[in-house]
Amino acid sequence: SRRQEKRNDLLKYLEEYQSYKIEKLIDLSYLEKDGFFLEGTGSMVLDRINKIVFACISSRTSIDALEVFCGELNYSSVVFEALSDNVPIYHTNVMMSLGQETAFICSDSIKDEKDDKRIHKLFRMSERKIIELSMAQMKQFAGNVLEVENAKGRSHLIMSESAYNSLDQEQIELINSVSIIISIPLKTIEKYGGGSARCMLAEIFLTKAKYNSKHGSNIRDSSFL
Repeated sequence: SRRQEKRNDLLKYLEEYQSYKIEKLIDLSYLEKDGFFLEGTGSMVLDRINKIVFACISSRTSIDALEVFCGELNYSSVVFEALSDNVPIYHTNVMMSLGQETAFICSDSIKDEKDDKRIHKLFRMSERKIIELSMAQMKQFAGNVLEVENAKGRSHLIMSESAYNSLDQEQIELINSVSIIISIPLKTIEKYGGGSARCMLAEIFLTKAKYNSKHGSNIRDSSFL
């Protein structure tokens, strides 16, 4: 169960020691008692620009919980089924990732062709470069990647060595046209944890205070960790 992993003390740490401003906390944990679950950015791939959430349904991603999330944050949802070896893919971020200018997707895993076409239409409307992944590449976690920015605002794409080694040259060149690839060995977590780079990282889209009075230091505004 992932329920034991919720840690409110981290929110306090972000406020007191990292000077992030948390103005509102939306707590959906009450849904657990009804057996509805939504495991964050594992269950949901968010298009924050267009306020769309993509989610493949599994025991870890309940439609009921997703509807509550979308209502609270004013997002629209795109719900679909995705399979690997005829078994529902447990997390959407295994087969899909969105960057500012890129969209990684394993279309072969999507059960319904109509869903696949709808998703691709939305990607094209957002003018993202689409990187199509094979089932083999998905199993090497090529979809479990995360785009971040450095202090200079330059885009970087974090992935595992396994993911990088599964990509072909055309895909690498397409990624390099918009981001700098950072690949690292993550064999242990991939083998025993069932996840990769994206599962280890979470963005922070909060505003930082101009001045940290507790520690007496000036801090530049930032929206990325």
